[in-house]
Amino acid sequence: MKIDKNTLLKVSLYVGFGLVILGAFAKISHWKGADAIIIIGFVVTLIYTMTQYSINYTNNVKIQPTKVIRDITIYSSFIIGLTIFVYATYPKTVSLQSPALLYSLCGIATLIFVMSVLNEVLSSRRINLSEKIMWTICIILLTPLTGFVYLLTGRKRILPILE
Repeated sequence: MKIDKNTLLKVSLYVGFGLVILGAFAKISHWKGADAIIIIGFVVTLIYTMTQYSINYTNNVKIQPTKVIRDITIYSSFIIGLTIFVYATYPKTVSLQSPALLYSLCGIATLIFVMSVLNEVLSSRRINLSEKIMWTICIILLTPLTGFVYLLTGRKRILPILE
């Protein structure tokens, strides 16, 4: 059985997300090594993002640098925002002082993600107005859940050419 690069990269993305979530649960349970698990998961997902778009950029000459930058911005801002949120929530769960700086960074990353996604959704010619309204409402109200759905499946339908 031959495993292609795209499958391997997607598995690394899922492993990275899984490590971040596992690290969050370990942090809440006060287990040792939770910080390391979160950081490793974050690094794995960041490596996935950079590798995925550098491979697409070098293999497909038609992809413009602005598209690559947009893709990296969307994926990185989502991953960074989600990771910082999960990491910053721990002090709140054990009644410690909440890290305002981390929540500010999370808010900035999430805002960048939301604005980038809304720009893609609203400028798309492949979906109708009702679907644009649905994506807009969901991405504003349910950013983490809708972000996963958008990045894993919805973006392929909305953008004309996306590998």
